[in-house]
Amino acid sequence: MCVMFASLAVLFLTCAVIPWISGVKYTPITSKLDGIVFLYPGEARSERDLRNCSMNDVCGVVHKRFWLSPTVERLCRCDDKDKEDCPWNWNEDYTDPYTMYLDSRSQLKFCNKISEVKKCTEREKALEVSDKTQLIATAQCYCPPYNYWALGRHESEVHHNGSMFTNDAYRCKPLPKCTEHQFCGFIRADIFSTYFRCSCPRGDLCLHSTNKKKAEPLNAAELFFYGPALRGYCMPFNTTSALEY
Repeated sequence: MCVMFASLAVLFLTCAVIPWISGVKYTPITSKLDGIVFLYPGEARSERDLRNCSMNDVCGVVHKRFWLSPTVERLCRCDDKDKEDCPWNWNEDYTDPYTMYLDSRSQLKFCNKISEVKKCTEREKALEVSDKTQLIATAQCYCPPYNYWALGRHESEVHHNGSMFTNDAYRCKPLPKCTEHQFCGFIRADIFSTYFRCSCPRGDLCLHSTNKKKAEPLNAAELFFYGPALRGYCMPFNTTSALEY
């Protein structure tokens, strides 16, 4: 069941609670004025219901969905007199100091200028994600574009009521070069964004295969995502061989 709230300037629509990242339940709030779907975790229904972000915390995740309105997952609110809201605009040219990239169509947003933090090295912990009390993701360094998030450590704890809490640490690793027809990353089956594992040769795209054996979705575990995904392969763009692979 949906509940509608109207004002002179903005129309919001709230619907049933839905799961999105890391098993967290989210409530969608649609801003008709901005054409954005904001997703609030747990019992939160607005910015004032969120905790204050700490330095280098991920305050939101922006998903630029195909054919649909962008979604913005809110994790915490910016407690800064100079920045009222967590950024929610999609950055096209890698210049936004408040942004780090998650996958091909998803960006991590920060209250502070994360690009001014020291650049990550390949071996250090770059981002830590915990869901013991609520979902908290904190960057230890700046991971620039053309890198990918690699799981470095996974810890889990089972609560007395059967709930499981996790604490994961990710590294920022440079994308290696792929060869043609090589596995290049997981493609989310819901919004079709790609978690790259390597960079395809010039003229190739990372696409899911139409081969029945390779086209079956499987559960993939990535930063801020666990669920059905398709395996992507480097395929020549717009050729018959790509469609048949």
